[in-house]
Amino acid sequence: MYATARVVGHRYLLIDEKVQEEQGAADLYRHLCSQASWGRLWSAVTRRTARLLPLAAVEGACTAVGCRDAETRTVPIDRIRGSANRCSDFDAEFRPLHSHDRARWIRLAAARLRGAKLPPVELIEVAEFYFVVDGHHRISVARALGETEIRASVITWQVAGPLPWQGMNCRGRSR
Repeated sequence: MYATARVVGHRYLLIDEKVQEEQGAADLYRHLCSQASWGRLWSAVTRRTARLLPLAAVEGACTAVGCRDAETRTVPIDRIRGSANRCSDFDAEFRPLHSHDRARWIRLAAARLRGAKLPPVELIEVAEFYFVVDGHHRISVARALGETEIRASVITWQVAGPLPWQGMNCRGRSR
């Protein structure tokens, strides 16, 4: 894709792929928000939650018996099921539920569409699930772009006791 330019007064106005990528990111954001709205409606009809699992539920239900320091590795996005602090901002598919971070989401998506490498997200691993500490938008953008893995700095918790999602299906929804 080549940049084009046109004269506006005494300046050149560049119309390049950055504008197209931002428009594509905005279109993708609108599509995700629409999907999230339908997802909320479907959750209400089926009476199944489609929310992220709260890390606080793990802390309340289990006893920590160990912790492994952070290591950076590639994590399957579909194993990221919860959040330490933003469960109400994204659904279980990491679709945005509110528009207050719209500009940030679009900026990150446009950067990824340009091929930019983003810093690793920060996760806590408990049993087979991961909880987001930092990087909700990066995960949301990665999922929306069809990526299946993401680089993450992962702290692993070892816990004893029943896990809050036991008795739920694999997407974190009540059976």
